[in-house]
Amino acid sequence: MTTTDTQNRILDAAEHCVMEHGVANLTLDSVAARAGVSKGGLLYHYAGKYALVAALIARLTRAVDARMDAYRQADPSHGAGVRAYLLAALPPDLDSETVARREASLIAALGTRPEQVARYADRQRDWQAQIAADVADPLLAHIVRLAVDGIWMNEAFGIEPLDPVTRTAVIERLLTLTRETSLPAQGKD
Repeated sequence: MTTTDTQNRILDAAEHCVMEHGVANLTLDSVAARAGVSKGGLLYHYAGKYALVAALIARLTRAVDARMDAYRQADPSHGAGVRAYLLAALPPDLDSETVARREASLIAALGTRPEQVARYADRQRDWQAQIAADVADPLLAHIVRLAVDGIWMNEAFGIEPLDPVTRTAVIERLLTLTRETSLPAQGKD
């Protein structure tokens, strides 16, 4: 087994532990047991709980970045950035358990240390700049991002998440809105 395989097993185990017991009860012992490694083995890869939590958030943001890149490559038209964010944050092709685990890990990461909030805020600013870059109306990019983030947070916290039919309809409406209002900005081709 490779180092990457072991690290992924540990991160998967940490996500499960957060989902089952909450971040307050996340312990290195429980993660190690679930991952099938010794505590020393876990510490070899992650120096402690905060390093583990930082790795969870880093993995999540890398996954969102990769999905955004893939959606952007598949849709080179104007407004693709904002549509890529929408689909990457609320991926229709990932099972809801995987998404829920990753969301829980982000919530855990943000809740444990102020510097995690700052890092994620920086990442959000980067994403916002990317999605606003190719639309004629940058305000639309803010509206879509805030709508997407609201759906995401409601689902992550279990606060009246949308039923599947309504969720799909809202996403489709947002996609339609981005297509209708994504004409080239002044000075773009």
